[in-house]
Amino acid sequence: MKTIFIIVALLFYGPNCICQQTSSPQMFTQEEYLKKSKRQKTTAWILLGGGVATSIIGLSQINLAGSDEQINNTPGTILFFTGLAATITSIPFFSASKKNRKKAVAVSSNIELNHSNLGIAQTLFKSVYPSLRVKVSF
Repeated sequence: MKTIFIIVALLFYGPNCICQQTSSPQMFTQEEYLKKSKRQKTTAWILLGGGVATSIIGLSQINLAGSDEQINNTPGTILFFTGLAATITSIPFFSASKKNRKKAVAVSSNIELNHSNLGIAQTLFKSVYPSLRVKVSF
């Protein structure tokens, strides 16, 4: 009886706990995309430089230690693979930075003055009206 009660309670209560609210995707301005791109590129360069430096230090420790059985190469090996992982991790940051840079270029907005010709009862009126143009390309 207890198990049936617990199962029924979970069936009614469970879906409410797991659900999340969905919201519309947030549109960023051109400046925000450029800031995000710059931060990602800086992160990528730091990871790349640090990873290469760490790998070189690890390799130099492995080479200095030699290949004797009594010498411990573990710290050099750990440094090398940590640097290699940091270098590989920089690649997605470079690609995300490029993607956000393209989005920043694609987002543009401006105000234009458009001309219109209105024809009412054989008379032609020329009027100028302002319009806002927003272009978003993905």
